[in-house]
Amino acid sequence: MRNTVRHVLLFSVILNVLLLDLSGWKNVTQKQRNGSLPLLHPANCLAGFDAQNIRMRQYAYRARLTHLVIVFSKRQMADLQRLLHSWVSHPPCKADVPRPLGPLGRNIHLVLHVSESRKIARIQAKLEVMYKGLPPAIQKCFQDMSVSFGELDNSHAVEYDWGRWILFDHMVTGYLGIIDPSYVYYMNVHTRPVASGWLGTLDSLCRWPSAPFLIKGTMMAAQNTTHPPHLSEEALYYLGSSALRLFYLNYISPLIASGKDHFVEECITRFLDDPTQQETSSQVAHQVQYTDVLSFAHNSPFTVQQLLVTRPNTVLARGYAGQI
Repeated sequence: MRNTVRHVLLFSVILNVLLLDLSGWKNVTQKQRNGSLPLLHPANCLAGFDAQNIRMRQYAYRARLTHLVIVFSKRQMADLQRLLHSWVSHPPCKADVPRPLGPLGRNIHLVLHVSESRKIARIQAKLEVMYKGLPPAIQKCFQDMSVSFGELDNSHAVEYDWGRWILFDHMVTGYLGIIDPSYVYYMNVHTRPVASGWLGTLDSLCRWPSAPFLIKGTMMAAQNTTHPPHLSEEALYYLGSSALRLFYLNYISPLIASGKDHFVEECITRFLDDPTQQETSSQVAHQVQYTDVLSFAHNSPFTVQQLLVTRPNTVLARGYAGQI
């Protein structure tokens, strides 16, 4: 009898947590934007969303990679086509053993997000032709493909600083139309796979027994004195956790809006390194993790072949000599 009561209480606690986190998170973020919901105090913001809560969701939702999001502008349609073509030589997924959540790198939702909302029907038709032109084996890696459109004009296109921030903001706060996400990979249109099964590799980083995280990316080398080493914007994000949204809305978004820096990834790195924010950053720093499967650089003189000698685990790369 005592064990039965304990099981009922445990089930009730877990159910309440799930219902709380699923109920209208988009509306919550909208209220914060409108000012009707005050920003949380630093002492309380992340206290309820630390590792214990993330682990609860890890087991309750059986977290995995659910979405691959590629954001680009109309001017980058040719770049997208080259990216999709690169999947032929380096397929996203490959044969895998049966697993409780299904094979690695399968049943992923592919989201193609165009930053502008002009000529929607024509662009959507082109993107559908691109996707259907992929070999059937590659299409089987994805559960479906969807196209969404932003509302940026040419001055705010995705390749510009403010456009990048706005689109990233839309992803984290739910305006890209991503439904029921767990982990999401936010992909740059200029990134290229350098190994087969790269989507499965990303998926494996999100599944048990891998440690839970809010953000997992790689470090970008310093481009110049203005842009010091920082976390890559292209990374895995745990959109299934409200902790990520609260962290972004309360600490990162205000830094960007202040005009001091337009780069999301640099603001995250700057916040985590800021000694004046140590009380808060220490609660989330261990959830921002590094992985060596991603390698991004700024016009590196080294080739991908040279990269793989020193970083053999790399599956996705950008910015190296000879890459198209």
